[in-house]
Amino acid sequence: MGADVSHPGPGIQKPSVASLVWSYDQYASRYVAFTDLQEPRVETIQNLQAMFKRAVMEFASKNRAPPSRIIFFRDGVSEGEFDPVLEKELGAMKSAIDEIWLEKRARDSKPKFTFIVVGKKHHAIFFPLDDSTRDRTGNCRAGFVADEGIKHPVTLDFYLQSHAAVKGMDSYSFTI
Repeated sequence: MGADVSHPGPGIQKPSVASLVWSYDQYASRYVAFTDLQEPRVETIQNLQAMFKRAVMEFASKNRAPPSRIIFFRDGVSEGEFDPVLEKELGAMKSAIDEIWLEKRARDSKPKFTFIVVGKKHHAIFFPLDDSTRDRTGNCRAGFVADEGIKHPVTLDFYLQSHAAVKGMDSYSFTI
């Protein structure tokens, strides 16, 4: 699953748009997206519990079983918002699971969660060591991961080059 909130431009008083994208097959190759309007400039997804519940129930219906593991990618969260977003959104997801298990009288184990915040760090630059690790634009090849020697006092961090740049210097996703 992946989620984000898109906000209107500065000075514009229109709602923000929250979105949730989820895979409905076990191979993560077929996707559905939900969107919802919410108060302007609120980063936590206000209706996540209902959106998440619907996604899990539709997954269970299509696969004749609930998911055993849920990997949730959350984009657009600044460092100062990590704790409130994690607390509210993970709480909403767990509440949705509790509701489903109660309504369906489920006996299966509840799914395990992995909550990942993805932040783009455009100032992070990595250089290939030689031609064998370089792509045609001079960047590190897609799939490059830097996960050693990166220190943060609170979070577990790594950089991922998820795709090749069309031209110029690539930016890396900084995932927590």
